[in-house]
Amino acid sequence: HFLYEYLPFFNKLRYPVKFIFMAVMILSIVAGLGDDYFKKELVGNKPEAKKWARLTLSLGFFCMFVFGMFNLFNEPLVAYFKSIGWDHPNYNETESNLFNIKRFLAFSSLFCLGLFLYSRQKFKHSYIQTALIALFISDLFFAHFMFYQKENYIEIQKVGKTTKFMQSDPEQFRFYVTLKTRKAVPSNIKDWEGIDMRKEKLLLDLIGNRSLYNIDGIGVTEQFRWKKILSLVKSAPPTDSLMLLNLMNVKYVVSIPPIDSPDFKLVHSVYPRVEDPEKNKEMERIVGIKIYENKNMLPRAFLVPNCKLVKNEGEYKRFFQDRLLKPKSLVLLEKQPEGFDCEKKINPDFKNQGSVKTNSYKSNTVDLEVNSPDRQFLFMSDSFYPGWKVFVDGNEKEILRANYLFRAVVIGPGEHQVRFEYDPLSFKLGLTITVITFLFCGIYLFQGRNRRKTQEISS
Repeated sequence: HFLYEYLPFFNKLRYPVKFIFMAVMILSIVAGLGDDYFKKELVGNKPEAKKWARLTLSLGFFCMFVFGMFNLFNEPLVAYFKSIGWDHPNYNETESNLFNIKRFLAFSSLFCLGLFLYSRQKFKHSYIQTALIALFISDLFFAHFMFYQKENYIEIQKVGKTTKFMQSDPEQFRFYVTLKTRKAVPSNIKDWEGIDMRKEKLLLDLIGNRSLYNIDGIGVTEQFRWKKILSLVKSAPPTDSLMLLNLMNVKYVVSIPPIDSPDFKLVHSVYPRVEDPEKNKEMERIVGIKIYENKNMLPRAFLVPNCKLVKNEGEYKRFFQDRLLKPKSLVLLEKQPEGFDCEKKINPDFKNQGSVKTNSYKSNTVDLEVNSPDRQFLFMSDSFYPGWKVFVDGNEKEILRANYLFRAVVIGPGEHQVRFEYDPLSFKLGLTITVITFLFCGIYLFQGRNRRKTQEISS
C-alpha cells in the first residue's frame, strides 16, 4: 500500500505485485551464486563449509519443528488471526495463508536436509542435485494442491437456474447479490452441493462467459472509488440503496432475505409460484434464493440535460446517502465542461431527452447511436478509467468523470455515432519496448553467428 500510494506511476499498473517478480529473480541469482561458492568450499574441504552445512541442517530441523507446531495448534492459530482481522477481505483467507506458511516450512526443511547431505562425501552429488531439482518442481506442482476448492470443469459449465432466468432477458443490465445472501445458507435445499449453492447465488467467477454483468466485478487492483461506491451499496438494504442501484444499471437483485418494497418485484424463486398471494408471501419468507426485479432501473447509457460541479467527496457522499441525486436530470462533475454552463438554473421538468441505442458492447469498444434534441450529457455507467477514449462522429472528445465513478460526454443536438475505445498508452509503450527488445536480441544472435563463422574460416 505504501508503494501504491507514494511511488510515482506505481498505481497505474494493473498488477503492481509484479514488482515482486524482480526481487524473486534477484534472489534466485544470488542463491545460484551462493550455491557455486558453497560447492567450491566443499571441494577444498574447508572447515567453514562444514560449519555452514551443520547450520543448514539445524535450520532444517528448526523449520520442521515450527511446521509441527503450526499443525498441532492449527485451529487456535486460525481463530486468533481471524480475531485480529488478518482475514478476508483485507487479506487472503487465514486458512490459505497458514497453508502457504506450512508449505514453505516443509519444503525449506527438506531443502536444508538436501544441502547437508550434499556436503557429505559418502552421498553421490548428482543424486542429491537431482533430488533437489525434483523438490523444487514438486513445490511448484503441489502449490495449493487439494487445498482450494476443486470442481469438475464440466459441472462448473452447467448453467444454474438463476443464470438461465437472467439469460432469458435480452435487455442490457447488471445484477447485484446482497451481502446477506453471500453469507446465508438456504436451509431447505438439502441435496445441493457446494457448487450448486455458488451457482444459484451467482458467486462463481465464471459468469463472464454467460454474458452477465455483476456490479461486484472481479477484483485485481480495485479502483478506490469503485470500492467506496460498493461499500455504500452494501452498507444498506437494497431499498435504501435504490438510487445507486438505478444509476449502476442494476435490474436484478439476488437475495435470500425477502425485499418488501413497491420498487422491487419478485420474478424468480427456487419455489414454484402459486396463485394464492398469501401463500406466495409465506413462501417468500422461507430461506431460499430469490430474484427481485428493480422497477426503476436506468439504462447503461442515457442523456442528462443538467450538470452540477462537486468540489469534494463530502458533497458526493451527501448526494448519494441523502438520495438527492436525480440521475435522469442531473449529472455531478468535477470540472467545468467545455461549452456547457453548470451554474445555470436546473430544469427538472425537461422533456424529450432523446434516445440512446447500443449497437455494440464489447470489452474494448462500445458503439452507441445517440439522438439528442439539445446540447446534453451522454452518461454511461461504466467506470471512468485511464486509457478510454471517445469519438463522436469520428472526432475525439473529452471523457468527463461523472457521478464520482462513471463517464459522461457532452453531446450536441442531432443524431450522432459515439464510439468508446480502450486504447491505453501503457499498452503501446509495452509493445514498443517488446519489439525493440526482440530486434536487439535478433541482431545480437545474428552478429554472434557471423563472428563464429569468421573465426572458423580464419582458423
